[in-house]
Amino acid sequence: MKRSEKLIIGGVLAIILGIVVGLYIDSEISTGIISVGTAFIFVALFIKITKRDNELVHDERTKKIQSMSLANSWWLTYVLIAILFWVDRFYSMTAESILGILLFFMVVTYALMTFYFQRKEVNY
Repeated sequence: MKRSEKLIIGGVLAIILGIVVGLYIDSEISTGIISVGTAFIFVALFIKITKRDNELVHDERTKKIQSMSLANSWWLTYVLIAILFWVDRFYSMTAESILGILLFFMVVTYALMTFYFQRKEVNY
């Protein structure tokens, strides 16, 4: 069984567990469990879409792509932090909402940058 298939199964099980917990125990805990399950599914789909069968897992090109993607994601996150600083001046935001936006933005930009650099020719 491939890693992406295990993640999809784990995500579906986490979503089902979150629904059951929400029905019988606590809705706040179930929201977190369902979010983790959804994240598992998205990661699995990302792996399934971007991974090529003939590509090595850790060669020089993939290491370069990972480091460039991570660096660009961090720089874009710094820009978002500056934007959120000014947005918070005019519209009051909670720390929970700001951290949620930052976490989601970092994951999405890293995935998009990795997808972009895998399709682009990388100069060494």
